[in-house]
Amino acid sequence: MADSKEPDGAPQGKTHPPPPIVLHVANKSKPDLVVHAPDLTVTARALAKMLAEQCQNLFVHDRKPVLVVPADQDGIPTMQPVTSNEVIVAAHKVCQPVKRSGERREVTLPKQVADLYLAMPEEWRLRPLTSFASTPMLRDDGSIYCESGYDAATGVYMYNVPKITVPDQPSREDANRALATLRHPFRTFAFADRETVEETFQIDGKAINVLVTKLDEKPGQAESAHLAALLTVVCRPSLPIAPAIAVRSVSLSGSGVGKKLLLQGVCYVAFGQKVASAALGSGKEFEKGLVAAVIRPDPCTVIDNINGRKLESATLCTVLSDRPATVRPLGVSELKEANPRMLICVTGNAFTFAEDIVRRNFVVEMDAKVENPELRKFAGNFLADIAKQRTQLLEAALTVWRFGRQQVKSSSPPLGGYEEWTAWVRDPLVALGCKDPVSATKIAKAKTADPKRLAAAEIFQSWWQHHRDDNVTANALNEAVKELLEPDPNKRSRQNIASHVSRSTARGLRASTSPPTKTTRARATGRR
Repeated sequence: MADSKEPDGAPQGKTHPPPPIVLHVANKSKPDLVVHAPDLTVTARALAKMLAEQCQNLFVHDRKPVLVVPADQDGIPTMQPVTSNEVIVAAHKVCQPVKRSGERREVTLPKQVADLYLAMPEEWRLRPLTSFASTPMLRDDGSIYCESGYDAATGVYMYNVPKITVPDQPSREDANRALATLRHPFRTFAFADRETVEETFQIDGKAINVLVTKLDEKPGQAESAHLAALLTVVCRPSLPIAPAIAVRSVSLSGSGVGKKLLLQGVCYVAFGQKVASAALGSGKEFEKGLVAAVIRPDPCTVIDNINGRKLESATLCTVLSDRPATVRPLGVSELKEANPRMLICVTGNAFTFAEDIVRRNFVVEMDAKVENPELRKFAGNFLADIAKQRTQLLEAALTVWRFGRQQVKSSSPPLGGYEEWTAWVRDPLVALGCKDPVSATKIAKAKTADPKRLAAAEIFQSWWQHHRDDNVTANALNEAVKELLEPDPNKRSRQNIASHVSRSTARGLRASTSPPTKTTRARATGRR
């Protein structure tokens, strides 16, 4: 049987088995890949084996093959979807397609073979790619890896990772010095509860006194949350899951306080570059933009300008708590897997979180306590200064982290669902005198600020005032209670009131209703 007599295409219905694919070097730099026309799936399988073993920049991401295109010295690698053309190019880098009909004849890989390869995911055997990162990869035993390239333990592609030096067994004194190193470059930021002192800066040739954080005092709650944010950013590519970081300022004078700049600073320590931010709007536009952001391989995304409103998002809850987390892009029927190593940050003025998101984040509160914080002057270029100190700051952060992995055993309960993050980030900082950024008190306080909870509490208080714990029919409810349950008097039917009471039950108001076809009765059983 000679391949030269067979057309390029699907098998021709022959009953005898195809000859084995022969791969050899034979005085050439690349092995042969025999294109066997009677059954091109055999060729596709042989190609898949070659690509998996020899093509170092071919991976699988979101259940599809992708190529990682290296960037220049200061850039970020890019991820390129693989089509038939990319398969053909990759094939000719690792092998030489040939036909054999008495003599060896070199050919271009047929497009049908490339298409068959793409249609056979069970044959790919490619390494999974989750994300890009330019920070060292960390292990739970305190090990630190700084080599660029693919990290099989996490699926992260590492690039431009700086060489660092961290003590093998950091003492408490080492960790305290490292913490002081981390605090110093961020001392000019207006953490809401900071103790301040004046420091003289030379600005435009003039000596100007600037209020800075008093570094000889232990960090306050807001600065402690900032330090947790910094350590979270450094650890995030190595953690399978972590809470979001929120940077929030007050309503009227919060603009220009430096929320996004603070996040850019901590991200620069970890990644050596600024990270992208996006104003996603609200409602469906927010969900659409968030889905587009979290399926990217970027190490971080910043959701900017969530001002004066409650942040609620089913997608955000999912990507902050589920592994794997799948999301559906708007207008597309298929689900896509969210980047499991992406850090999510939120900035804005006077915003709150819906109840489901409260425990999935921690907040850095900022307040410059001046009317126009954007008019303040500071010396130098903050991000340029951070860039110069990046290696030193990264070493300091990892000294604190390694101290925690080796010497700190927490006695406080972990943040539910984020046990590893608690041990890696919160516990070493608390051991060094920082405030707990996710204490039960803070979470409870944040929950009480949820408008739904406040509305439920107001309903209950009014009900208790007018009816105590008496049984009462829906029609007999006091008008003040009815107004809280349903503000529109035209919609205050017995069935609507019963429905509102039923929904209020889920928000903490103990109530029971009989079917709406009968007299509906509800009972308040006590104040909460």
